[in-house]
Amino acid sequence: MGDLLFIGSCAGNFYALNKTTGELKWSYDIRQDGRQVSFHGNPLVINDLILIGTDKSCDPEGIGHVYAFERESGKVRWKYRSTSVPTDIVQLNSNVYFGSFQDNWSSIDLHTGSLKWSFSTGASNKDCHLPRAPVIYKDRLVISGLDGVIYSLDALSGRVSWKRKLADWRGYLAAISRSKTSGTAGIRRRFAFHVVGERFGTSGLPCFCRFEVNHGALEAKVIA
Repeated sequence: MGDLLFIGSCAGNFYALNKTTGELKWSYDIRQDGRQVSFHGNPLVINDLILIGTDKSCDPEGIGHVYAFERESGKVRWKYRSTSVPTDIVQLNSNVYFGSFQDNWSSIDLHTGSLKWSFSTGASNKDCHLPRAPVIYKDRLVISGLDGVIYSLDALSGRVSWKRKLADWRGYLAAISRSKTSGTAGIRRRFAFHVVGERFGTSGLPCFCRFEVNHGALEAKVIA
């Protein structure tokens, strides 16, 4: 991020500091925009912008935003209001994507901050679990819903391409990562998504599952 270090404080301030001297370059108090104080996700740097999400945890009266700050000046290029934005923000071309504590997932325009589409799993979150960052692969957005379902969404429209729920799931999905695997002949390559579960079945043990990305077939399941 050049000479700047960006820090979100749970007192409601976002800071840009000189990474060598610690000198304050600029700051922004998100409380001026409503009932929000927290930064749970990592910032996303795109050219001269830095994007960050905010929230007030699961406070029913809280709000959140996606902010697009100009990196050097701290000027707000645009801001998009949501119920909460606790996840990392990910980018595909001219769109960015994020999730909320309410298990709503949204796509907004990188240049204007306008909403493209939104998707809700309909899951409740009475225990205030932190949703995990979505994963981009080609034209797909893959998310782990708080209902224990893996969803593959069309990144342009938000339509569900496929979804998979483990039959004996007893918890929520904790992480998604992407890896390359080789075909049986070692010639063709395909992608799979690795999903780590908080607990699985009645054993309470963590599980590691691998799904094929195009159709969501469960390829491997290991209980640690």
